[in-house]
Amino acid sequence: MSPNRERAAQLMVEAHEGQVRMGGEPYKVHPFAVEGILLGQGHSETTGIAGLLHDTVEDTRLTFADLRDEGFDDEVLVPLDYLTKRDDPEFYDDLFAQLTAEQRRDYVTLRQSGYVSHKHALSLIRCAYAPHPRARAVKIADASSNLNDTLKLIDIAQPDPKHVRQLGKYGLSLTYLTSFPITLT
Repeated sequence: MSPNRERAAQLMVEAHEGQVRMGGEPYKVHPFAVEGILLGQGHSETTGIAGLLHDTVEDTRLTFADLRDEGFDDEVLVPLDYLTKRDDPEFYDDLFAQLTAEQRRDYVTLRQSGYVSHKHALSLIRCAYAPHPRARAVKIADASSNLNDTLKLIDIAQPDPKHVRQLGKYGLSLTYLTSFPITLT
């Protein structure tokens, strides 16, 4: 069994120390919001832990090895792997080469929207087709939190084009991911 929620929260807060969100609030607010969405939907504490840690490997100094050394097991680490974007272009080249015909159609649709990059489209597809519903649940909660945060920044009279693109990105992400089955995890 993975360490408890309190340890996950402590690691997340320490790892994101000094980072801020687009609205200026401390970054830690976002993972707590993702956890809240998941628990509010009836997901398990383990899924909540994955929500707390969902950006740590991607956006901080923490690695999967660090989290494993802390005692987190595959119930948390495998879904996190499906959620984590990589800096390695070869990873995405290999992923693209392995897409099925259906996944290639998804890729074309996502890219034609103009809202998602090559890397983001492949990350969405990887998460959507992951054999772990926990990964999809966390990604949906993440996109929901990001969409809510972006909506708070929109100036209705003069919307910033960056925020409009973000709304499109997160809205499309939610639409795509929710077309796949999600069970309580």
